Amino acid sequence: MVKKCIWTGKSSEDLIEFQFQDVNGVMIYSVDAKHLEEFKTFLRFYLKYKNIFLFLVLSIPFIIILGEVFKILYITKIALITLGLTTFVFPFSTPETINFLGVKKSILLVRLISVVIMFLPFILKFN
Repeated sequence: MVKKCIWTGKSSEDLIEFQFQDVNGVMIYSVDAKHLEEFKTFLRFYLKYKNIFLFLVLSIPFIIILGEVFKILYITKIALITLGLTTFVFPFSTPETINFLGVKKSILLVRLISVVIMFLPFILKFN
């Protein structure tokens, strides 16, 4: 059976299996040997910053809502820019996106979307 490399998302028969102990148990990833170090580096980065990312991504929408409820326009704009910066610095995507595209392309996609989010306050007119 042909497996996909977790890093590139490309099918290959020459993949190695990388085991990683997670809080949910042992995770097994198929990765091309030449991309193993890149994947390990990203995995360490993800594990180090995932809680900060979750806190920011879950709290920023509340700040946006508060800015809109109290009609404080600059808070909404700053929160959107902060959300874009957060997803640019921490380009973590969904497992489905990673399975479909691979980690490398998922990072690129998240960063492209984050740039759009950062420019939304300048493109859209808020009342």
